[in-house]
Amino acid sequence: MRYTITNEILKLEVDSRGAELMSIQTLQDPLEFLWQGDPAYWARRAPILFPIVGALKDNRYTYKGKTYAMGQHGFARDLDFILIEATADSLIWLLQENPQTLQIYPFPFQLYTTYSLKGNSLSIKHKVSNSGRETMWFSIGEHPGFNCPLLPGETLSDYSLVFEQEELLDRTLVKDSLLTEEKEPFLHQERTVPLSPELFKRKAIVLEKFKSDSLTLVSKNHSRKVTVTLAEYPYLGIWSPQTGAPFICIEPWYGRASSEDSDGDITRKPGIIALEAGEDFHCGFKIIID
Repeated sequence: MRYTITNEILKLEVDSRGAELMSIQTLQDPLEFLWQGDPAYWARRAPILFPIVGALKDNRYTYKGKTYAMGQHGFARDLDFILIEATADSLIWLLQENPQTLQIYPFPFQLYTTYSLKGNSLSIKHKVSNSGRETMWFSIGEHPGFNCPLLPGETLSDYSLVFEQEELLDRTLVKDSLLTEEKEPFLHQERTVPLSPELFKRKAIVLEKFKSDSLTLVSKNHSRKVTVTLAEYPYLGIWSPQTGAPFICIEPWYGRASSEDSDGDITRKPGIIALEAGEDFHCGFKIIID
């Protein structure tokens, strides 16, 4: 089931399946900023990644000597969340463990996700609560796709991504959905990344240790732009299919895919979060429409 919230500038739709963002429109035009899930390219729109980000080696992990199977990006995106609070401009969703999740992820949890509108900004906040009796191991991440191009007559190559600050960054290369030890230069005291299908010939761009608090999608043809804040996240993924699909994903992550040489132990997975019994973890980001 879908739910809609609005304010004086934006209209937002969220689906109960995965508490997934389905639409971000400006009211005046209206113009759709969110990718609309064409299955010819990528059927999803903005899934929440939990309790892992990226892929596991052989789609498996071990915990306390037992092996569990889990697909890429975890299970939250495929489960129904419960809407626990709704106002004209905000929605609060809850996902918690059930007998099926405990078969593949042996941790009791509560995942709260809040969407709220203020002016031209959408705020998305998560709270993860460990409702079990032992340390909980997890990652969480974002995967919003944005229409690119935004307007008719444009192409992906008319657009760039602009970091808030000049960056000196290498990208970690991906092979078979796993991270390798290989890196290549990405930015050398620069802010701007011109977009093209060729940029993604080596799959997703995976970055860490960036200084910028935000990343903005801009066109050379007009002033419409989308900004995603990054300040609360240590990793960033940037992805579009190398087929030249008309969208770009800007993905703040609290975690990352397993490495090629992973031993499978979830407690040693790079970027994994250890949350003690009874404790909460908070993170969030904003999507700003200009």
